[in-house]
Amino acid sequence: MTTVAQEPRVKYWEELSEVASALASNFTKLLRHPGKVYGNAVDGGQLWGTKYTITVNPELSVRDDWARLERVDPYLAQNLLINLAAEFPEFAKINDWRELTRENITEGLVERLTMVAHRRTFKGADEVSQAWVNNTTGSSTVESVVNTWEIMEKFLASKKAANRRDESIQSYRNTLRPFARNFPTLPAKPEQIEEYLLPHRGENSTAWNIFTRIRLLYNFAEKRGLLPFPNPMSQMEAPKKVTKPPQHLSFSQARALLKAIRDVVERGLVYCLFGLGLRLGEVRRLTPMDIGEDTIRTIHGKERDEPAPLAPTIREVLLKLAEGKRPDEPIFQGRQGPLSDSRIQDIIKQLFIRAGIAGVQQSPHTLRHSKGVLGNMLGLDTYSNRRLLRHTTTQMSDRYNELNLEELKVKDRQYNPLLRILAEPELGKKPDCTQCQPDVDIAFPAKEPDAEAEQDASHDTEVKTRNS
Repeated sequence: MTTVAQEPRVKYWEELSEVASALASNFTKLLRHPGKVYGNAVDGGQLWGTKYTITVNPELSVRDDWARLERVDPYLAQNLLINLAAEFPEFAKINDWRELTRENITEGLVERLTMVAHRRTFKGADEVSQAWVNNTTGSSTVESVVNTWEIMEKFLASKKAANRRDESIQSYRNTLRPFARNFPTLPAKPEQIEEYLLPHRGENSTAWNIFTRIRLLYNFAEKRGLLPFPNPMSQMEAPKKVTKPPQHLSFSQARALLKAIRDVVERGLVYCLFGLGLRLGEVRRLTPMDIGEDTIRTIHGKERDEPAPLAPTIREVLLKLAEGKRPDEPIFQGRQGPLSDSRIQDIIKQLFIRAGIAGVQQSPHTLRHSKGVLGNMLGLDTYSNRRLLRHTTTQMSDRYNELNLEELKVKDRQYNPLLRILAEPELGKKPDCTQCQPDVDIAFPAKEPDAEAEQDASHDTEVKTRNS
């Protein structure tokens, strides 16, 4: 019979047994899988290159369970290793759960984990779980040790609950995971965090981004009452952020890039990024039903659904890409399905190399920057440029200069750098002039002819005739 005093420990043992069962399953998959592995036995991941990665439901892209590694709580995984090391010599050689790679996994470890998963009791080293016991029993004793991974997962869960974009959450994770690996226990002293940021001191923007996200993590923990010590970030000064000017192509580089295009997919990507100024995610999600007569619907994040002007030259290419595809199917496809972000980036990079363009970042976002910068060089006003690029930050004075969609279409036809370059003779037949010139009057009525100016011009003509 289990006593009240034993209940927390028994519950803890049960959780460790569940972790042992999950790790045994992950280890078995890793040992039997000869192909590539993305992830690890604790963080979870994906197996590729075997018959087990056959898609069960093509429409939902749900893969067989054998192709996935189950995610395990890293805090409990570390506690499990410590408990097992006191009993089994095989586990004494493993100091950290991050060492649980394919190279260090044996059939003997799998057998031990399977046995422990069924036994549900542990021997010795129980003191490592004291923080867990205190938390479970509601003890008033406050532990000064805080697990960074736990805080990070709770922080990310709060962002997801706040309906943040998946890309933003992944960006937070990518920044915070190296911090958690370096500090499995949340550091309480500002000197520790400053030392962590030291290698990035020459990268002003990178250091600032890392600092702000670590500060968000600590502020979240403090607000939720998860921080048992003073917030060290309040004692630190943020690194100076030096914003670099956006990298962009020159007109000659843009011409070379357009001449280097080989197929309709490359042309469509360049037209979307450089001609429409779309973001990478917006290009990837583009479907046939987003293509209108003279507008295109762009999906940015979960809530922003914005129309943008669509020139006939660009629309023609997009319609060609949309042929034979379902209304809700991405128009940019490869041999294995819709193009991923990394595949689009690779296509653009290869196009830059083929065009002989160096000295700028060879990325899709460089093309988006180029639309804005070159449009500005052609005379496009700042407000219209910001609207065409769909930036959300505006000043109060912008409300007095509001442009409707029809006026925005005219601005795009006037100042779109892609249409200007395509209109040049060496790149083929000149497009219809309505693509480059306004077809409606959007600002002021036509100016009345100046009678005196006409008389002066007539007089100058007569003088020139007599002299000749």
